[in-house]
Amino acid sequence: MIVEAALIGLLVVALIAALMVSIFRAPNVVVAAATSAPATASPTPTVDSPPTPAPTVTVYVDAAPSSAVRITHFFIGPIPADCSDPGNPPPLTMQWTSVNGSKASLTMNSVMIAQNLPPSGDEGDLPASAQPFVYGCQSPYEVFKLTVSHGASSATQTLTAVATH
Repeated sequence: MIVEAALIGLLVVALIAALMVSIFRAPNVVVAAATSAPATASPTPTVDSPPTPAPTVTVYVDAAPSSAVRITHFFIGPIPADCSDPGNPPPLTMQWTSVNGSKASLTMNSVMIAQNLPPSGDEGDLPASAQPFVYGCQSPYEVFKLTVSHGASSATQTLTAVATH
């Protein structure tokens, strides 16, 4: 995700540079002024200089290997969670999808909730110890971290869920 953001940033910088060059490049204009010279004077020849080529920016991007683990979707809702009745914490739904992963794990506020989850799933895949999947309502926010892995490769995505009290 960081690599994708960096690549998008490079592309934006390249486009801005190309736009600035095209805006501030001096046009090739020949200006002729009217004079009151005698009719026998010969006109001064004007030479139009060749146009200066605009610099080009080329960005080369190495494609991510097709075996890279990626989280393509991670959702927890509804957000904000309604904690107006602390004795009745609101149920949450959760969904995640990934590519090239073999297992997933989930933490909430740095506490492991579940390990060895399927690489794509929902709150129904959580173990019985995490059921029902509800918002804690003890704090104004909860930080959920999903990690999907396969061998030594992994991808992590973090969501911060907020509540109304």
